[in-house]
Amino acid sequence: MTLSVQRFGQWLRSPDNGASLLVAAGGCGLLATRQGFLVPFTTGLPPVRVAALLGLAVLLLGLAGGRRYCFERLFAIPLVPLVVTLGLTVATLLSVARVTTGQLNQHQMEMTSHAVRDAFVVLSVFIVVVSVINTRESVVLVLRGLVLGASISSAMAFVTRFTGYDVAPLFRLPGLNNYDEPIVTNLMRDGVVRPQGSAAHPLELSSVLTVLTPVAVALAFEAHKRGARWRPWALCTLLLIGGAVLTVSRSALVGAAISLLVFCLYWPLRRAAIVLVCGGLITAITWLYSVPILSQMLNVVTNGSNDGSLQSRAVGREYVLQNFGHNLWLGQGAGTYDLTSQPVLDNNYLSELMQAGVLGLGGTLVFYMVGIYSAIKASRRGQQTGFSDIGPGLLAAILVALTVGLILDLVGFAQMSLLPTILVALAVCAARVTATNSRVTATSSQVN
Repeated sequence: MTLSVQRFGQWLRSPDNGASLLVAAGGCGLLATRQGFLVPFTTGLPPVRVAALLGLAVLLLGLAGGRRYCFERLFAIPLVPLVVTLGLTVATLLSVARVTTGQLNQHQMEMTSHAVRDAFVVLSVFIVVVSVINTRESVVLVLRGLVLGASISSAMAFVTRFTGYDVAPLFRLPGLNNYDEPIVTNLMRDGVVRPQGSAAHPLELSSVLTVLTPVAVALAFEAHKRGARWRPWALCTLLLIGGAVLTVSRSALVGAAISLLVFCLYWPLRRAAIVLVCGGLITAITWLYSVPILSQMLNVVTNGSNDGSLQSRAVGREYVLQNFGHNLWLGQGAGTYDLTSQPVLDNNYLSELMQAGVLGLGGTLVFYMVGIYSAIKASRRGQQTGFSDIGPGLLAAILVALTVGLILDLVGFAQMSLLPTILVALAVCAARVTATNSRVTATSSQVN
């Protein structure tokens, strides 16, 4: 025990390792706790967002003070992903700038200020993650933090589902303000009360668990390949899948299909065949024996035409088609979409189009493309660089997040507004590690 503590202390002395551990802890805290618990005197920011802003401030102050570590880390950020992220932030600022204060009421002014603040938080998260995560081990560490946080949230959902008691408010740091107001009061679907875990809504919980399920699968296979402990991550995988099923959300099924497709492209044939056969058997058993919760999920899919949420989204799409051209390039202003006078969209991309225009929507899509390209790049040489499982897991997670945005306004949810940013940043880190290791390998071969 003493030897383990000493080894951990030696490991922690490295600035990179310490920073990676803090990022992993932040990712776990983001998903394991309600983001409605806010830090006082921060204009309504939860602890993780405050930590991201402070992390960027520390890096910039270190750079100004001539700290070599900060200089090396900040200038190691790949240029294209950085420019894309900065462009996304600028698009938000421009959409707000075009709206004069005389056109906005007090509530809209408050919301636009929140939109600007959140844009800088996203930028901070991206820069901090890409700056300090520079090894395969640190990428895996942060992914483990995310999966652990999501697993805790899923466990809360199970407790709520079978006891009726919401335990999430118990996981709260002392001294925080509570502005955790419920988004909806009716959480029923198809006769089932949908739990929300540590998320703000069952839809957000389902999205978080669905996005991170392929990551948990990748961590289990990655650990098994290295001869490390893989069963905890397999257990986390089952926990994430079970929690997503409890939400009775379509996103879980869509995410499962996308994840299986991606994994089948990279997995050995035998592994892919076994997983597909098992999935088919589970589906068949569910249909034949009418397993309650799974049958309810299938009913949600098959009876979609009678679902009020789909009808609401149709109304929202029609409204966007009729009105987005009024402010084509910069939108009506980030944060100004008023649900009291405008229909609910439940679509991240339509919301971006209305609020930040073509520039904002384009920036968001390009940002996702950066993550997808980086994950593919990391997966290509996965066997040589240790990303043979992690790379496809990241790729599947980003694609699932991209798809979830079609049925959920991600910006409106504290966890899902940051999770895709973290995953894209980790994909950029993985691609950078892959490129570095490949150059080292090529140089060694030439020398030999």
